[in-house]
Amino acid sequence: MAALAGIGASASGAATVINEASKWTLSIKNAVKDVTPFGASGHWQINLATINSWTCKITAFVDSADAEQVNLLSLIGTSVALVLDVDGTHNFAGSGILTGIDPSVDVQGAETIDFSFTGTGAVSYS
Repeated sequence: MAALAGIGASASGAATVINEASKWTLSIKNAVKDVTPFGASGHWQINLATINSWTCKITAFVDSADAEQVNLLSLIGTSVALVLDVDGTHNFAGSGILTGIDPSVDVQGAETIDFSFTGTGAVSYS
């Protein structure tokens, strides 16, 4: 497989591309439950896969003219349809609750804002 440059990626929330997004991170996890009985074979822990979950963070350069950034600022605590585009052909998609808005200002750098989401159901890859 050839390496991909991030320049072809994108992120959108509520069906609108976040034009100034520069990074997105998706974390898909599975929780496990320890079901080790007394006298487990070889003294090894036994785990049972239980529930899947995911979180996402989108980082963007602050732009008050970016309609989706402005829209997201008012959606804290609500579910948003997300599409995290990998390369123009493949993407991850799902709905997530906007759980955090973290602006960051640095005198020596560009102003950024992080939007954090917690999934509400499955995330799919296509």
